[in-house]
Amino acid sequence: MPLPVSRAASRPRRRTLWLFLALVLGLLTLAAGCSTGTPYVSLGDSYVSGPLVPNQTPNPVGCLRSDHNYPHLSAGALALSLNDVSSAGGTDQLAAAITATAPRSTRS
Repeated sequence: MPLPVSRAASRPRRRTLWLFLALVLGLLTLAAGCSTGTPYVSLGDSYVSGPLVPNQTPNPVGCLRSDHNYPHLSAGALALSLNDVSSAGGTDQLAAAITATAPRSTRS
């Protein structure tokens, strides 16, 4: 026959349960904040664009951008709307030019 648990012994269990519930509630709130279609813009050089990763996108020619690079994979996993402007050989000047010429609706 099991021994009854004293109130003092059950306090750590209750505290753990409350912490667990708070964590779950926090994660659910975070997931609700990342609604489908939230814009995600990816700027970067060849580390980001994935020039040797299969399924290169043809637009624009010469950027050597893969449709399986990190931005595409993370945007798909997080249900974000991706605007991938990474390019092999990209520089700060190129990123500034792309940002300056982007339509106003894509700028934040």
